[in-house]
Amino acid sequence: MKLLKIFGGVIGTAFLMTSTLMAQRPHGIDVSSYQGTPNWTSVKNCGWTFAWAKATEGVSITDGSYRYNINNGKAAGVYMGA
Repeated sequence: MKLLKIFGGVIGTAFLMTSTLMAQRPHGIDVSSYQGTPNWTSVKNCGWTFAWAKATEGVSITDGSYRYNINNGKAAGVYMGA
């Protein structure tokens, strides 16, 4: 019974630590022309800290919203990648 209490305490502690660590992770999104033109200030204010913007698909297709997303995301303070 004592071992069961110890095991339960270890599992409970691990669960709480995992929840705390998950809360500290940065939050990000991916965007492309499919999403239209997001309001990047609203994206930042909702807690998103980074975003991936689609630039191409293969060698012949380019995303028409790429420049808009990169420029406006950066201007709003969102870390941008492609």
